[in-house]
Amino acid sequence: YGRSDIAYKGFLAVDKKRKNGELETAFEYKGIFMRSTWEVKLAKWLDTLGISWLYEPHQYPCGNFGIYIPDFYLPEKNKYIEVKGWQSKVGMDKYYYFIKRYNKQIELYDETKMRELGLV
Repeated sequence: YGRSDIAYKGFLAVDKKRKNGELETAFEYKGIFMRSTWEVKLAKWLDTLGISWLYEPHQYPCGNFGIYIPDFYLPEKNKYIEVKGWQSKVGMDKYYYFIKRYNKQIELYDETKMRELGLV
């Protein structure tokens, strides 16, 4: 991660260079760099509930769609959570491939769900 730290909507944001050379912004929480502020908000919410979580601990091959990395894994519940604010076709194709191919519990936290929880 680059160290051009900036404050963004109350979050510590750092620039990260992708493999293709593009920059993306990552947001830090508890020493973990997350891809979105919604992921940070969800992590904080899970902490307030006392729910253990891991951020992007597993990768799953998804055929022609590449690799799918669910955002959160809740080990005590053996369940994944995917946070999707902006839903790209490729991102959703990977998500649905994962559901069909792997026998794993996963829940989608989209804008509607995040609003229901009062997180956005």
